[in-house]
Amino acid sequence: MKVALVSKSDVRGGGASAVAAEITRHLAKRGYSASHFNAEDGAEHPLYGNAGSLIRRLKKIEGKRGYRDHNAFELLSSTVRKLRQDFDIVHMHDLSTTLSHETVSWIARKTPVLWTLHDCSPFTAGCLYPGDCTQFHSTCQYCPRLGDWPLQTRKNRVKTLHTRRKKLQNSNVHFSAPSHWMLEQYKSAGWPEEKAHFITNGVDLEIFRPRAVTELRAKHGIPDDGRPVYLFSASHLGDSRKGPKTVAEIANQLKDKNPTIVLVGRYSSLAADLFEGLNIVHAGFVKDDETRAELYSLCDATFVFSKEENCPLIVLECLASGTPIAGFASGGIPELVENGVTGVLSNGDIEPVARYLRNLSPEKLSTTRVACRKAAVNGHDYNDVCKSYISLYQKLIEQNK
Repeated sequence: MKVALVSKSDVRGGGASAVAAEITRHLAKRGYSASHFNAEDGAEHPLYGNAGSLIRRLKKIEGKRGYRDHNAFELLSSTVRKLRQDFDIVHMHDLSTTLSHETVSWIARKTPVLWTLHDCSPFTAGCLYPGDCTQFHSTCQYCPRLGDWPLQTRKNRVKTLHTRRKKLQNSNVHFSAPSHWMLEQYKSAGWPEEKAHFITNGVDLEIFRPRAVTELRAKHGIPDDGRPVYLFSASHLGDSRKGPKTVAEIANQLKDKNPTIVLVGRYSSLAADLFEGLNIVHAGFVKDDETRAELYSLCDATFVFSKEENCPLIVLECLASGTPIAGFASGGIPELVENGVTGVLSNGDIEPVARYLRNLSPEKLSTTRVACRKAAVNGHDYNDVCKSYISLYQKLIEQNK
């Protein structure tokens, strides 16, 4: 079985691309032929081949006209065309701005395609998370996210985009989702239930594991004097969708405990204003798994106040590291965090979160760390996740004969 995995970026590009890279690695460990097509650090995507310059130019022109991921310009590349003749199955991941639905449909005419839903864009007009908008349940008319990535345009073409995307429902494309919440979003859009499969995200249990807290705090220059240490991570620390304002509010409520807030991500003037006056340690944008694992382990809790989430890797990585989660019960997060056992989740009110952290004694934290590790090991071992994907691959290949 030869498997092609396609993602927008490499392992450093975020959750979806990291999942694609890990699945590729684990397939190879099991002796399968697995190729991961991805772009490194914003470089031209390898699938574009010699036609890269032309494809990117055409995409840019169409994007300005409002037609994001609309036309199959990628088929100008012989490398893309080879996807459906050189592989038994193609496993798509985050494709926004990389491949159009038309290209995915073309590949699926010959080779079965599995597309993992890391966000909602495959079944919306292109927005990653619709929020309170429910237009995608029927047909999008006007997107409140126009201007936001990847819909970086003010031209309203979403009805055309959405109508054309829905043609994919009749193609040889199946979908997997790492959360039941995402599956429900998919189904609410009227897409075929029989083509949807649940396979959760995994975590590298060897890298992300409980470690010696005192030693790590000394290594990273963080006081180990009884004061709590919390972590907040976001690609851009000022990104409002990730809840930095709520993090600052919680930290201020606990100011009598003088907590240290470890910030992981890109800083900005907006983030500086939000966290002004707090005791912070900025670790920068951390690409290295080993360093991230150390930072997770040395903290007493990790803040996850996103209002829209699927199956965030940071939650799994922190649980595997023995670090509880404190945040909102949004999206698929309640499927990962057991309230009061492996952390605390609230429905938008910060008081229960502040109260939980205030009452998190060293003894309680020790018990919680054990529960966190157990939750990660029992449900998110990459060996089990990979077995589930292999079984689904084989089923889809057999159906295609």
